[in-house]
Amino acid sequence: MGIAERVEPSAPSIDDVISNSINIMQTRIGRSRLAEDPPELLITPRLEDFALLDFDRADEAIVAGRRAVAHALAAR
Repeated sequence: MGIAERVEPSAPSIDDVISNSINIMQTRIGRSRLAEDPPELLITPRLEDFALLDFDRADEAIVAGRRAVAHALAAR
């Protein structure tokens, strides 16, 4: 049995750092606004797999949004 090679994780690209920073800011601003003025119904589609500039995946994001709406309406 051979010795396993240790693989060093690669550093994130500048695009990833900027995108993650923007996502963090948007999340915090959104939470602050929701705390100040909570909505009657909050629908949050699952969009974790989408990056900031995934405009070419708009159809997938719309489907995720429609799924979230259907789920929220069924739960009411």
